[in-house]
Amino acid sequence: MNILEKIAQSVTPDMYVHSVADIDFNILKEKNIQGIILDLDNTILPWKDYNVPESSLNWVEKGKKAGMKFFILSNTIHTKRLSHIAQTLGCDYIHPAFKPQPINYLRAARKLNISPKNMACVGDQLFTDIKGGNKAGFFTVLVDQIDTKNLLKI
Repeated sequence: MNILEKIAQSVTPDMYVHSVADIDFNILKEKNIQGIILDLDNTILPWKDYNVPESSLNWVEKGKKAGMKFFILSNTIHTKRLSHIAQTLGCDYIHPAFKPQPINYLRAARKLNISPKNMACVGDQLFTDIKGGNKAGFFTVLVDQIDTKNLLKI
């Protein structure tokens, strides 16, 4: 495998959907997924926003009812905002996550007491969220950015 193929493989998600609301928990359960690492900005809510959209709230609640555990990994430096959002969703978080380094992905899995092979990572960025999830051995899900006016998809 040449270097370009290795790079492409490192950022290739296992699944691609439009939004978190499109992720089917039955499919994740078929893959023995028990825990989900969530990116914050432009994955579950617009960049810099404090209010989690109803669709993301409903999706997390549906996941909890299906037996999923959630955890937020974010590179944000805005602790107060992150803490508020994690409390709203009823989950723990790590920041700064130093994505794409896998150490905090694995730390989050340990905190949830779930093996990495039974974890999923959901995010909107290939070179942070997906690459980090792949390096940690997680099932990775790429979503479209909620708000595309401020960021590029990289």
